Amino acid sequence: MARTNLLDTRTINYLELIGNGRLYRVPPYQRDYSWTMEQWEDLYNDIVELQPNPENRHYMGALVVEGERDREFLIIDGQQRLATLSLFALAVIDRLQTMAKDQIDPDANKERSKELRNRFIGEKDPASLIEKSRLYLNEIDNASYQDYLIQLKKPLNPRKLPRSSQLLWRCFQYFQKQLNQLSEFSTDGRAVASLLYETVARQILFILITVDNELNAYMVFETLNARGQRLTTTDLLKNYLFSRVQVGTDLEALPRRWESLIKTVGQSRFPEFLRYHLLCKHAKVRSQRLFKIVRDHTRTAEDVFCPLSGFSCDPETDPGTIKHILPEHPGEIWSETYPPQQWEDTVYRIGNLTLLEASNNWTVGNKEYVEKCASYRNSKYTLTRNISEMAPEQWTPELVRLRQAKLATRAVQVWRSDFA
Repeated sequence: MARTNLLDTRTINYLELIGNGRLYRVPPYQRDYSWTMEQWEDLYNDIVELQPNPENRHYMGALVVEGERDREFLIIDGQQRLATLSLFALAVIDRLQTMAKDQIDPDANKERSKELRNRFIGEKDPASLIEKSRLYLNEIDNASYQDYLIQLKKPLNPRKLPRSSQLLWRCFQYFQKQLNQLSEFSTDGRAVASLLYETVARQILFILITVDNELNAYMVFETLNARGQRLTTTDLLKNYLFSRVQVGTDLEALPRRWESLIKTVGQSRFPEFLRYHLLCKHAKVRSQRLFKIVRDHTRTAEDVFCPLSGFSCDPETDPGTIKHILPEHPGEIWSETYPPQQWEDTVYRIGNLTLLEASNNWTVGNKEYVEKCASYRNSKYTLTRNISEMAPEQWTPELVRLRQAKLATRAVQVWRSDFA
């Protein structure tokens, strides 16, 4: 039996998920919060429908996390759902605090809000007395979440927040409004608390999938279609690449380069673009292998900034030139190994052309093949280095035909047509 890729797969309710001191972090460069009114309404309606039917259960789909250390996890897929449920919990706590301020069973409602906060939002460290959050969002949204939402404080100027942080605030306001409109919750703090502690905590279920590394996370992710706006393949690849970079200057440069790339290629087409790029070096690259190839070839910050082929090549600025292996004007030194009557037929064939650095092109000129081959061997172009392996001693018409056939096969792999 093949070794399983999963550490653990089980059904778990929200109370179990968020309880027992567990802490969840959204990787720093995972996408920002993006749920809108449509998803908020769906979730709220599900909760309201569950409330009078305690025997019913509602599945929120699969939640994929990577075990980082004991009781601490990275959220690979599911941050939108966890963030939104946290905002609902905060709205319930806010409602109880408002009731206490309005002298509606003040002592009991203060106690209820305190206990719910400890269970669902965060609890104070007994030594430092500093509250430790159970959920940390990405670097764009976490400041607003920790400084305003968790503290139940309105941002000084919500319009100046990043768009995703504005959505977090609007989501919280939406749940506030819905709870305030329910007449049965106007004076009954116990019913308000029960909506979170019983309905949401015990009747909302997840399929929790815990994996032990990024590759397993990717493989699991590829098979899932969780509720809401899914994490895309591009998001997951981005998360891994950004996780390899630690130095401050690199962390500033990489987002700029990434945004420039995505602006050119497109968010949805990036995996396809990357696959075609990899096909220049690997004979077969399936979509399912993208993450594995990226992971295997990208271990350090230096690797992140260097393409997988090993050197940076911008087709608009690269100084490489097209070189004829059999020269356009061969001369007598070539006639011994290459019949002159075939020069004209083969000199301009694709199999006879390669890329070479401009400086090397001038150096090799019309020299005999063995001398030219030494320059090919030291070229930065894989296409050219392969020539020295294919033909270390001489260049012949038969080798031109053989190389052209190989290039044609690779072209079919790299450039596919949708037409029959």
